[in-house]
Amino acid sequence: SRAIAWHRGILYQAPKGWQEATEGEGKIFSPKGLNETEFLAIILTPAAASTAETNRKQFDSTVEAANTGATVLASGEVNERASGTGSMSIQAQSLESKELGKHSRLYIMLFVNKRRTFVMVVSNRDVLLEKYGEEIMLFISGLSFKPVVESATSKGTDSPAPKPGKIPTGNTPDTYMGSVGFLPSGRGVPIPSSDLVNGKPQGLWWWLQLNSYGTLHPTAHIYLPNGTFASNPRLGSGSLYDHEGQIAQRGSTGVGTFSISGGQIHQIHNGFEKRVPFVSGSDAYGKFFKIDGTIYRPLQMATQKAILGKWQAVSVVRSQYEFLSDGTYRSGQIVHTGEWVGGSTASGTYTIDGWLIMLQPSEGPPQISLIGFDRSSLMIGTSFHTLHK
Repeated sequence: SRAIAWHRGILYQAPKGWQEATEGEGKIFSPKGLNETEFLAIILTPAAASTAETNRKQFDSTVEAANTGATVLASGEVNERASGTGSMSIQAQSLESKELGKHSRLYIMLFVNKRRTFVMVVSNRDVLLEKYGEEIMLFISGLSFKPVVESATSKGTDSPAPKPGKIPTGNTPDTYMGSVGFLPSGRGVPIPSSDLVNGKPQGLWWWLQLNSYGTLHPTAHIYLPNGTFASNPRLGSGSLYDHEGQIAQRGSTGVGTFSISGGQIHQIHNGFEKRVPFVSGSDAYGKFFKIDGTIYRPLQMATQKAILGKWQAVSVVRSQYEFLSDGTYRSGQIVHTGEWVGGSTASGTYTIDGWLIMLQPSEGPPQISLIGFDRSSLMIGTSFHTLHK
């Protein structure tokens, strides 16, 4: 049977055998085994309060925001129907965008007791929608709103409730960094400054990785002076890398060793070994290194002062973070003018500790993610954001 999980107020059961990822405020599900030319994704957004507008108007405005940057080629009728104790609005569209090319989207908005959630199914192959159609509809029909807010301690951690201005620590070995419920362990080795030392990388760097659902996103790597490296590093605090904690993670840990000589990098990780060309240097954008042609750039530590303002991420879902000087934030979907989509926003407080940011929404447990800058772009988790005034 499929395990029940929850994301930002929504209970769900992921399709069996699908992979999950978090991008901004959304949760993304994609079947394994797709080739590099195929993508299919279910995108689940957080629960939000319904507005005073009709369900149809709320649905239409959210679809308009989701279509920002894309051209609608064909659009089906909006189907509004009862769903359990609430109602559901559904619409299929064919679109074209620079990032995804020609593709299909199925939009669904579920309304129950003055709450709502928005779901998108995106694919560039109709045959994939047919193949996985039953699993997709089973996922949608299984969505419900979480009636009781859990605290971090109810997730089985050993940490007390967070104090104002502090990022709590705890023991969450089965939860990945950036996921709801994750707490840094408070243990680890110091994270060195992001730099090239004698032509070799140290500290936190990023590169662009293509998801199986067709979206490029930044992936962080850490390189230590002793020859250890790791992808998607698990931090023990804002200044510590939790090497032991990452090794203990389930599945592929992404931890390995590296050495550089003779214009090549020798990497061993997760049972794989490779020797490929390595180049390091500087260009108009700053320091870089290349592994087999892939460019890596250094991350710089963020501060509260540096992140103040509105930061927008352009992806399948257009979203925004707004950080205020009083330690509060807003996040949610926006339309092309930068205005918030009614009822889609969340708010709360935020805390920055070195390489970590904790978002504490007014309802629900905190979410703790990596944060850093590449020049003027702000990386939060696995998404880049640009400042808009």
